[in-house]
Amino acid sequence: IGIVLACMELALAAAASQLGLLVKRFSEITLIKFAFIICALSLAIIPGINNIWMLLFAIILFGAAQGISLPLIQTLLAHSAPEDYRAAFMSMNVTVQSIARAIGPIVAGIGLGVVGMQNVFYISAGIALFTVVLLNPLLKAEGRRQKAVKKRVA
Repeated sequence: IGIVLACMELALAAAASQLGLLVKRFSEITLIKFAFIICALSLAIIPGINNIWMLLFAIILFGAAQGISLPLIQTLLAHSAPEDYRAAFMSMNVTVQSIARAIGPIVAGIGLGVVGMQNVFYISAGIALFTVVLLNPLLKAEGRRQKAVKKRVA
């Protein structure tokens, strides 16, 4: 378990360290959507994996997706928050992430007992895809706002 978690964190760090290059080629919005889709893909393939090397591949994909999405979401929050409330927005984001990391395993454990391990991963992948659909209007609006700001600056 330790090596799996370490690989995920290393992939997260590696992907996050390359965001500057990625943002030059792709919009933040596109990268967030892509990261959620990769996250869903990595979760969906885990139940069919039967060896550690393929599991590490899926976990590395998951970590890289997290490394792309988390900093970009924080950046969008920072840019969209009023300057006087930016610290409150950022602290709320950390609070929500911490609660999710605490509650997620409990919910997954309950789901394990109800629907089985494979279905927990499939449901998690579905939630990731649903999140993209749910956030799409907000991300589009943010993309339009960013373009308007760039036009005003230029």
